[in-house]
Amino acid sequence: MKSYLDLPPAIANSEVITLIPWVDKRFDAVGFDPRSAYVEQFWLATLGPATTWFLRHCAGLLDHTACTPLNLEEAATALGIKHEGGIGSAMVRTVARACRFRTARIVGESTLSVRRRLPQVSKRQLQRLPGAARRRHQEFLSINSDVNALALKQSRARQLALSLINSGDTISETERQLTAMRMHPAVVAEAVHWAWDSISSTDDQAGGGQAGGQAGLKVSASSISMRTPKPVPPLAISPSSDSALAGPAMSR
Repeated sequence: MKSYLDLPPAIANSEVITLIPWVDKRFDAVGFDPRSAYVEQFWLATLGPATTWFLRHCAGLLDHTACTPLNLEEAATALGIKHEGGIGSAMVRTVARACRFRTARIVGESTLSVRRRLPQVSKRQLQRLPGAARRRHQEFLSINSDVNALALKQSRARQLALSLINSGDTISETERQLTAMRMHPAVVAEAVHWAWDSISSTDDQAGGGQAGGQAGLKVSASSISMRTPKPVPPLAISPSSDSALAGPAMSR
């Protein structure tokens, strides 16, 4: 496991590195966007604010491309922290913390691979949360108990998310609006994920493979066939996955 002491010099001392998505089929289908309410409510206490916002920043950069340069100094400025180079830099410590908790990893000497979907928090991470947060997480898990009710909620949430994103709202704006309608975070996360992937897939087909797609391209809801809503399967938390994803406890 890498700490800030053993990050490659190219990461610790460079101004610009390469950013790519961390493709992980275990979590890409059922995980949570770093910009989601789930990550804000349940991952923030583990990752800390700087690392959480860093992952959100990276998610935005990777929305339309599979590889992009990342200017660490500019990213640090956007996050409100400093990047002066070297292992003592606040930006380098932020990158190292992301790696420490398996939300990012170093590939080669100057490439950072970042998860676009975070898994459900582990049991150990959940135990460190305040009681109110643990109760909210239990509510999140219990929503899977009624499959029929969940399917109806997902169908409505998907249609609303598709309409909002198609009208120009960002992922964060769409999620805030659905949350304001008292929809459960699990339903909101799945609906926004589904709608964004549906529109992105249609954009790619319409653009004939043009990299990045076209900003502001609108897709009508009728042009995308709605898939049969499926409940979000609860992510089984096994002892092995806990140890692989939770990372060590460390002060921010």
